[in-house]
Amino acid sequence: MEDYLQLAFTRVKAIGGETIIFGSGGARSFPEGFAKDEAMKQISDFLHICSKYAAQYEITVAIEPLNRKESNMINSVREALELAKELDLPYITVLADSYHMLEEQEGLSVLSDTTASGLLAHVHIADRDRVFPGLPAENGMDFRAFFQALHTSGYEGRVSAECRFDNFSANSKQSLDYVRALRASIL
Repeated sequence: MEDYLQLAFTRVKAIGGETIIFGSGGARSFPEGFAKDEAMKQISDFLHICSKYAAQYEITVAIEPLNRKESNMINSVREALELAKELDLPYITVLADSYHMLEEQEGLSVLSDTTASGLLAHVHIADRDRVFPGLPAENGMDFRAFFQALHTSGYEGRVSAECRFDNFSANSKQSLDYVRALRASIL
């Protein structure tokens, strides 16, 4: 495993990457009959090893909460924040993803909670069914409130869309214009 991590961090650094997302649902899920506490210990141990390489290469590792349909571990921003805070490792941080927050019905107050301050390192945005923000989505995210919560927390980092690719050029342009206007109205 350490050989793989060494190679991965070396390659990320070589291409100018600054953040690695720890979000693989398959790698993070534990099988039926396996103790959840033991699974969490294994994740914590893995993140300790990652932190060694993260420090060496000055690359942030962001824990991405995934909804329960994709993983049975770390399903909310709050859980990821608690883990990162408990680990207290300088290069281990958290990613917030609006799509997973919607799926888990997680309130936006977690983004502006003092626990998030300094630990939130990256944000993914997508609406219900992975639709681009600003396009029609049934029971979708209130992106004005989402960006307001990020602003309140002091978050000034990157935001990337993680959406379906149907009609990508038109949808991504419309969404980018929507997000830029929304953020400008909040700032």
